[in-house]
Amino acid sequence: MNLQVSGTAGDGLITLSKVQFIPDPSCGTPTSAGYANCTVGTTRLVQRIIFGNTTLPGTQYATAVLSG
Repeated sequence: MNLQVSGTAGDGLITLSKVQFIPDPSCGTPTSAGYANCTVGTTRLVQRIIFGNTTLPGTQYATAVLSG
């Protein structure tokens, strides 16, 4: 992919994203019986690492950490 150390050189771009599901408070607390099966809540981007030429078009997903 011809990845370079500088942010504008090379022919490739790799984006690593960490996405986390945040249960709705109505699911109870982590110690509640049904908490692990909770499907009500939101999914948030919590971390992003980008390697390569950052001038190339990247992801269409949010680029900043989202808050509730």
